[in-house]
Amino acid sequence: MRERRSHGTAPWPNRMEIVVDLDRIGENVEVLRKHLKDPGTRFMAVVKCDAYGHGMVPVARAVQDRVDCFGVGTLEEGVALRQAGIVKPVLVLGPVEDYRTLQGAGLQATIGSWSALELLESQLEGADAPLEVHLKVDTGMHRFGFQPREMEKVLEAVGRQPKVQVRGVYSHFGGTFPKGEARVRRQFAVFSEVEARWRKELEEGVLFHMANSENALDFPASQLDMVRIGNGLFGPCNSRTRAGLSKAARVYGRIVGFQTVEAGECAGYGLSYRVKRPTTLAVLDGGIYEGVGLERGTEGVSGLPGLVQSLKKVLRKLLGRTNLVGGKEGLRVAGPVQMQFTLVDLGLPEEKAFRRFKLGDAVEIRQAPLYLKESVRRIYSKEEE
Repeated sequence: MRERRSHGTAPWPNRMEIVVDLDRIGENVEVLRKHLKDPGTRFMAVVKCDAYGHGMVPVARAVQDRVDCFGVGTLEEGVALRQAGIVKPVLVLGPVEDYRTLQGAGLQATIGSWSALELLESQLEGADAPLEVHLKVDTGMHRFGFQPREMEKVLEAVGRQPKVQVRGVYSHFGGTFPKGEARVRRQFAVFSEVEARWRKELEEGVLFHMANSENALDFPASQLDMVRIGNGLFGPCNSRTRAGLSKAARVYGRIVGFQTVEAGECAGYGLSYRVKRPTTLAVLDGGIYEGVGLERGTEGVSGLPGLVQSLKKVLRKLLGRTNLVGGKEGLRVAGPVQMQFTLVDLGLPEEKAFRRFKLGDAVEIRQAPLYLKESVRRIYSKEEE
């Protein structure tokens, strides 16, 4: 048996990084615009959750001249955009507790419940400046929004607030084509009734909007006055339309150590990875703590869809298929992703492994930036203006 060799560790701190191509994000905006039926349809860039992990401020600065407005998830995100010099309209899509701060920052609020409307009324008493709002309607997703039958009373209540200006009415799809087509069409039919009933009652210029990235592409009728594009900014989304979107970010971990392992030995947490032939393992800097291996879960997904997702997840593990790649060739994770590191089977004996890999080499991790911590370094390929 050959002597087992440990090939040291690299003398640097964590070097995991996300490389974001801002030019590609701008190009994706232009690609998506070409799919709009009406050139006058407004384009909202949704940059919530730190622009899906890509970096909210750099992304917003990169596309601000290509889009009409922005959507964010929280008041804090909206304020950060203003502090970064973004002057275009910004709609806060989530609930807000401090309407005075929102108003002072020149942000737009979503009002989708009676409690939100009551809070807004109490906080705006005596305010000088107007507050622009978008009213949210629940068409079937059942997360936020007024019921369609409540809209008459809602508009009456809003009309009693001279400082409140309605700038939009919108809803949120709970699914996409093709699997969710029936539900998508049902929701859109409900919203279409709301639009038909209230468009003439509201001031000219009020925006009716519902389409996200996927439905803007696959269900053009839903584009209406404005589309809200989030994940489509960053590359191919869950659309069945081949839109020509380009992936805007790549995630890398650095090799910080090697181990040569004989056939039949086990490695990783729980010694759960059995080596079938002599091979070389590489230790990547980056693990669970940074978000490596995290993905959308199946918890709460009921019925057949949940069962199918769970079976696919189990099958990937049994087959050893993972999200980790090295160049163009897939690599297998040796056991569970660890707290700080990820152990990867290079699939090569020692001599061949060291001709192709060395300490410090970057290995691409096919992982969505959304799941990685903000502490993971973001590198931008375009200089911020």
